[in-house]
This record gives sequence, structure tokens and C-alpha cells, in this order.
Amino acid sequence: MKPDGEIRMTTKEAARYLEKSDRTVRNLCESGKLSYYQDGERGKITIPYSSVLDYDKSTKKG
Repeated sequence: MKPDGEIRMTTKEAARYLEKSDRTVRNLCESGKLSYYQDGERGKITIPYSSVLDYDKSTKKG
């Protein structure tokens, strides 16, 4: 959890939750389908848990 109280996931954690590959999650971030934070240009990517949940809901059918 970050100081602002927001829970964030690594790309691996998000991939596991979404049942996707780590590379697919990174592509979703780069395409703007998942919001994310990155420490510097080549730093670690973290994804807000709420963003992962929203994406998951938007891809569910039925």
C-alpha cells in the first residue's frame, strides 16, 4: 500500500489475477487500458488494484 492509501499490484500480481501473461499486462499498461505508475523511464511498474478490478469487470461477458 502506498502512503496515499492506494493498494498497488506488480505486473506479475496483476497477471496472476487476470489470468494473463506478465507481457500482456505490460502491453495493457502501454496501450492505456490499465492505469499504472512507473519509477523512472525503466523503473518498476505498479498498477492500482482498482484499475485491475475495473479492467477485469469490463472484459467479463454476461
